[in-house]
Amino acid sequence: MTAAEDIQNYLNIGSYSRARLLELLVYDGFSEEEAAAALDNSGVDWNAQAVLQAQLQMELLPDTTYDELVDQLEYEKFTHEEAVYAADNYKAN
Repeated sequence: MTAAEDIQNYLNIGSYSRARLLELLVYDGFSEEEAAAALDNSGVDWNAQAVLQAQLQMELLPDTTYDELVDQLEYEKFTHEEAVYAADNYKAN
């Protein structure tokens, strides 16, 4: 299996940040360089992934505040900008 196939398999079952996928790919046996190159060439919209993760978070814990949502997304290794984008836009989808 290639790193690109691994990325697609992970994204078929959930939403992930680039940093979290990098960790998973390295855990799966790819070098950090191979994993990073595959992620850079994947065409994944990381903002969209953050929005999907925000939607899941809000379904599980609907009383989550804006700041808690941003914190949780950052915990999931989304960048601050991606987390804020998702917190601002998760209801639009």
